[in-house]
Amino acid sequence: MGNNCVAFMFDEIRYELDGVEIDRNRNVGTTSTLKNYTLLTLDRGVTLGNSSWDTYYSDNADGYFNFCVPLSMLLGFCEDYKRVVINARHELILIRWRNDNNSLLGNPALAPVIDIFKIQWRMPHVLLNEINKLSMLRALESGRYLTMGFRSWDLYEYPLLQSTTKHSWAIKTATQLEKPRYVIFALQTGRKNVMSEDITIFGDCKLTNVKLYLDSEFYPYDDLNVDFEKNKAAILYDMYSRFRKAYYNCNCAEEEDEDEESEEEDEDEEDEEEEEEEESEDDIQIVFVAEDKKE
Repeated sequence: MGNNCVAFMFDEIRYELDGVEIDRNRNVGTTSTLKNYTLLTLDRGVTLGNSSWDTYYSDNADGYFNFCVPLSMLLGFCEDYKRVVINARHELILIRWRNDNNSLLGNPALAPVIDIFKIQWRMPHVLLNEINKLSMLRALESGRYLTMGFRSWDLYEYPLLQSTTKHSWAIKTATQLEKPRYVIFALQTGRKNVMSEDITIFGDCKLTNVKLYLDSEFYPYDDLNVDFEKNKAAILYDMYSRFRKAYYNCNCAEEEDEDEESEEEDEDEEDEEEEEEEESEDDIQIVFVAEDKKE
């Protein structure tokens, strides 16, 4: 099984609240892979080995495997929204890929098949004391709208790129609230739906320059003038190293981890004073129990 194989098992994942779609991720595997490459720290990447990230699983002779995947790895809502949701019906819709070629890495002549026996959705539950419960009920009875801010991810593919030295690709985007904040650009050839190739590996395709145009503005201002054959790509690495700082608004990985730990400690102290909590996990998680059969 290949890197990030669980995400590549599904073509689409959708989260709904009381029948209303809140967040959606199409082409889950590629989207989550690109995001993880740019935003994961080394320690977090090692931890997510339990979620099939950066893990090539083939140890079990019987073909059984088990993963625990935090939904923050697959949906922007589950990563950004940290507040309690009350009196609502949660639904998670998973749509399988038509085949498992992107999840498996090996000899296609063996015709391996993935059978999922069980999917368990683990969600933390919060029990409020009487004072906080009354405050929540009053907020519901008031009928006012409660904002749920988060960042959603969307993937655009151009499957048939022309064999030219210059190409322009127009993409329609929304304005105002849902306008794009960040763009990750990647190139790949001959790997999608090919079991003998690792779909999580991307290439340079002899790229020399790329620009993003938003109406009359364009980014970056200067030409990149990269040359991968001559190992001239330092400017791209510098842009990559700055991306996580901008996305999470932190100075570095270590400072963010320290801030998260201090915030969790402060929240735990406040929760002990104001409410009694019973949580199954720190994050919404989905657990996969499946079998990889070879015919």
